[in-house]
Amino acid sequence: MKKRSFRASTIAKICQVPLTTVDRWLDENRVASFTIPKGNRRVWDTDLVPFLKTQNVSIPASLRSLSNPSVLLVDDDPGVRHLLTRIINQFHTNAVVREAENGTEMRAKVADQPPSLIILDVNLPGTNGLELCAKLRRHPRTKDVNVLVLTGTGTDEEKDQAIKAGADAFLPKPFTNESFAKIVSQLLRRQHGSASEPE
Repeated sequence: MKKRSFRASTIAKICQVPLTTVDRWLDENRVASFTIPKGNRRVWDTDLVPFLKTQNVSIPASLRSLSNPSVLLVDDDPGVRHLLTRIINQFHTNAVVREAENGTEMRAKVADQPPSLIILDVNLPGTNGLELCAKLRRHPRTKDVNVLVLTGTGTDEEKDQAIKAGADAFLPKPFTNESFAKIVSQLLRRQHGSASEPE
């Protein structure tokens, strides 16, 4: 999907506010922006949609597909990714699920389009999921993305480390489909306000 960028004046029209208000939002980094060579600031569509939701602004029809919940699964085990994708799609039929098997793939996919939720395994080849979580929290484009950390042990120490790294939720393996679906629903509802929650 080709990304689109929006001028401040277009954002002002969408939000029905003065251009000075949009300029202030950009100055305050309330929405991520970039500057083109002529000095004008632009906002990517993938950054604009979540911002419009925080402002309770109706999403234009041309951007509605970006308003569906998106989930990025980061786990080196293809079997686990397949199972988790199936569970997510069972409860969230409109969710867009993408996969990454390592930190490098995750960073590329997040840079392309930040998801609503990142599900991150702690034990990844060549890196630690908790370090990736902490990096996500420090980056302006991903600091507000929900992160669910999956761990193999579930000790109190590992849970504390996940919370210190900035995880929104923590789930030890093995877990039931229902407990996983419930946490995913809670995190998506936090971001999108309308995700259904399994019984």
